[in-house]
Amino acid sequence: MLSNPHISCLIVCGKESEHFAGQSLLSLAENGVSTFGGPKKIVGSEGVIPYLNEIPATAISRFLREIEVIDLVGITDPSVIQQAIDSCSRKERNEAPELFMPEIDENSWKKYESQVKQNVMSKIKRE
Repeated sequence: MLSNPHISCLIVCGKESEHFAGQSLLSLAENGVSTFGGPKKIVGSEGVIPYLNEIPATAISRFLREIEVIDLVGITDPSVIQQAIDSCSRKERNEAPELFMPEIDENSWKKYESQVKQNVMSKIKRE
């Protein structure tokens, strides 16, 4: 998203996943990340793996400054989503310098396995 200056909005819409990906993106946009003595965790995220350790702090900061996040979680009506798309279509960001982004694959989450288990167990205990 950051490498393409034609992208200025992220529309989070549709049915929320059981991993709370939409809620996590909205929390990121609203609250940012906590970096106090540990992993970069999305503040307020209900996701099982709300960590952005692989993403450089400069990229997170630019995302928060330059990308408008539009909350349409739960909305599936194409006309409502199209209106949101149209509201973003005339916005453009300045050309941005390239950022080094690490490779993330299907096994990247495994480094958070103990934290995921702890998060899941704490959610089960609350219920």
